Amino acid sequence: MGAGAGGGGAEAGGGVKCAGAPGGRGELLRPDERGMGRQAPEAFEVRFRTSRGDFGVAVTRAWAPRGADRFYNLVLHGFFDGTRFYRVLKNWVCQFGVSQDPAVSAVYNHLNDAPGAILPDEPARPDLGASNLRGAVAYSAAYDDAGARATNRTTEIYINYQNNSRLDVKGFAPFGIVTYGMDSVVEALYDGYGEMEGACELHPELEHTCNGVNEDQLYARGGAYLEEAFPNLDYIIEARLEPPCPFGVEGAGARYYTGEGRLLATALLATIAVSAIAAGMMYFRNRTRREIARKSKIQQYMQIKDSDGL
Repeated sequence: MGAGAGGGGAEAGGGVKCAGAPGGRGELLRPDERGMGRQAPEAFEVRFRTSRGDFGVAVTRAWAPRGADRFYNLVLHGFFDGTRFYRVLKNWVCQFGVSQDPAVSAVYNHLNDAPGAILPDEPARPDLGASNLRGAVAYSAAYDDAGARATNRTTEIYINYQNNSRLDVKGFAPFGIVTYGMDSVVEALYDGYGEMEGACELHPELEHTCNGVNEDQLYARGGAYLEEAFPNLDYIIEARLEPPCPFGVEGAGARYYTGEGRLLATALLATIAVSAIAAGMMYFRNRTRREIARKSKIQQYMQIKDSDGL
């Protein structure tokens, strides 16, 4: 969102697809339902493949639980695939996270206030190491009417190019940090268009050119608008969890949903263990019965032998 600190038509790549992957666009359109409400692991990493190269983001859920959960679900649903870095301001931030699909972006436009789309506010947690330092990743947001704090976070994300820790007190809450590719990829993103149209008054001290994206058009037309008017923007080929498929790849029949997958895996292991124990007990029980039967026959034979005087 242009007021805060804080897709193009690029073709998404054919990366590894996880078994039982979430329902994609249908669930993205309903952010208030269970499909977009999975709780993220306490720590996880996402690999971004881009037109400029790869970079990684490590997420710590304790820094901003709601923001981390939303990011996790967006990645699971392929939300970032094919989207562009539409705001790249050297010595400030780069920004991405508006869907290339206008129907999806309309849901996450905070002005529409769709159920479940706007994340509840969270404070920055520099006491936990979560500050807007170089490489930190957080949600862009609009300021409230008084300009005192960030609010109306949905899906727009920015990466800090420098120490912007003054944003902490405004409520821009980092949830992760770039772990590799910061110098070679993130800081090399195309920045020729400058600040977004109508947003130069936000940070006049940065003296950026203002030939950039019109936010209203970005939400209304999505990727087609960016591809037509801003073809030089770098884009995300795909964003995937690392490792990508904890419970197998597509076709293996496993469930990918984190909670359900773990329960199914645990249940499967428990079933195997119980079956093995039952089979072992059956084997030893049958063996014992055979041994008793064998000894009984020997005793009967000895009795017959004694009686016959053999």
